[in-house]
Amino acid sequence: MKQIIKIYLPSACITFTLSMLGTTILNLIKGYPYQSNGWILALFGFIVIIDLIDLGLSYINFNSYKAYFVVELILTYTLMLAAGYFGHWFSFTLASIVSVSIIYLIVYCCVHGYFYKMRRYEADEINALLNSQ
Repeated sequence: MKQIIKIYLPSACITFTLSMLGTTILNLIKGYPYQSNGWILALFGFIVIIDLIDLGLSYINFNSYKAYFVVELILTYTLMLAAGYFGHWFSFTLASIVSVSIIYLIVYCCVHGYFYKMRRYEADEINALLNSQ
């Protein structure tokens, strides 16, 4: 339960917010002023599935954070493309795939960067407490 409150709930919120901002900006640039309510719910469901994948990957002992980062990126990106195709989220033209991929990479890197910084901050606090004793 602690992991859900500390990691997965903030992750889902950050990911959803950044995804909505990115797609809204992209849609406005393309001249589409509205989002579909169904798509918003589908995006939220997709993010929950991504968090479940992340939970499953947390049980695997990766050699490095970089290996974990790349494996999760490949899995979730592939899933996003499949959801985009079968859910008709975007057209599968080169321009659409590139723009969606850029948004995906920005959101993915921002979320991972945030949690990486938080873990470093917590580790530094623990080390400072241990050194002061």
